[in-house]
Amino acid sequence: HTNLAAWSGGSTAFGIATKPEEVPREGIFTYAGFLNGRSEETFVYAGAWCCNDFWGGIVGEVNLIFDFSSGSATITVQPSLDLESRHALPAIVGAELVWSQGNPSFRQTDANNPQGADHPISGVFTGPGAEELIGGIRLEYLSPIDGSRKSAWRPS
Repeated sequence: HTNLAAWSGGSTAFGIATKPEEVPREGIFTYAGFLNGRSEETFVYAGAWCCNDFWGGIVGEVNLIFDFSSGSATITVQPSLDLESRHALPAIVGAELVWSQGNPSFRQTDANNPQGADHPISGVFTGPGAEELIGGIRLEYLSPIDGSRKSAWRPS
């Protein structure tokens, strides 16, 4: 019901969204997945034959828990930055998601722009009975290299 495709610097997910009437109304579902994207931060790879600057990769684990009975949901993300060597970034632990029973999509509201459409975390259930889900994360972090503020983008 969901598939992934590679693109320059990450991957993109696509799938068949769960129909609202097929979203479960009870039970607790746990979803585990991975994070694969890119950062605006670049690095020089000495062994490259063609170019000097490469986008940093953002990788990691993602876990979501949806309580379909109460309509609550949380997400935990453990990201790392790959700049030829791997650097652990601060985890997002237990962030609450905006979601309601019967709704096939979910999001985390941006505290700086609560009415905006560019949510830090967003996704949709896919397949019958919400068997799977896909989504994206916009991540802000401090560079482990120089301490400057950097961004990582969600697949789109």
